[in-house]
Formats: sequence, C-alpha cells, structure tokens
Amino acid sequence: MNGYIISLSIAAILLITLYFVAEDCYGDLVKQQQPDGFLKLLRAIEIRESGSRADAVGDDGAAVGSFQLHKIYVRDVNRILGYKAYTYFDRWNRQKSCSMASTYLLYYGKGLTLEQIARNHNGGGPDGWKKKCTQSYGKAVMQIYKEL
Repeated sequence: MNGYIISLSIAAILLITLYFVAEDCYGDLVKQQQPDGFLKLLRAIEIRESGSRADAVGDDGAAVGSFQLHKIYVRDVNRILGYKAYTYFDRWNRQKSCSMASTYLLYYGKGLTLEQIARNHNGGGPDGWKKKCTQSYGKAVMQIYKEL
C-alpha cells in the first residue's frame, strides 16, 4: 500500500513538472498546486542567484546556471521524480534549471511561506527555512520579489 501511495505521489509530481517547462521558463507554469506568488518567487530567486544568467558559475564552480544549482540538488530532484530526469549538464539550461527548482521547491515547500521556500533553495536543504544562516538570503529574495 505504501509503495502505491509513493508511486501516485511521484506520478503527480511528474505531471506537475511536465507542465512547468515551456518556451519561457515562467510563461506557462501551471497555477494550480502552487502557492500564490510562486512564479514571481522563482523569478526573484533566479535574479538573486545569477541575474538570470544561464552561464553563471558560483561557489568555486560547484553551483552553475541561472538558479546556481549544485549536483546534490539535481540528484534530489531525480530522487523526487523517481527516475533520472535531469543530468548535471542540465543545470546550464535555463528552462531545465527552472523546472528542477520548481520541482524541488514545491516538493519541500508544502505549507511554507514564500520566504521560507526561498530559504530552502539557499543550500539549507529541505529544512533550510529553519536555519539562521538562510535568513539574510530569504530577506534579499523577498526584497527582489517586492520590486518585481
């Protein structure tokens, strides 16, 4: 029974993720099953991380792409989806990075505020929103969010 529920959950996440990538990273993201303001939050995170540059490199080469994703982020998204949907190289693709960030943040962001969701993105992991070291990042993202 538990395996069946897990399979249904993975299938639901996959279906949501399939809707998340279109011609523009944000243009056609499905508005259901996400908190109000989520698309705007994604834009703010991307701006904070890289200035929306797909060729950005940070953390001494460990974080790349417009969302500055680490390899562990890719592995976790693939685990969430239940199969290897993304490669490390996909971090350089703006649309795929957006889709990975969407999947990760929605999966771990259930019941959280937008600022808490942003804090999870900042290396804090699924419980990053609880860590003091992510507070300034959350505030910076929310400042960008307010200016969009």
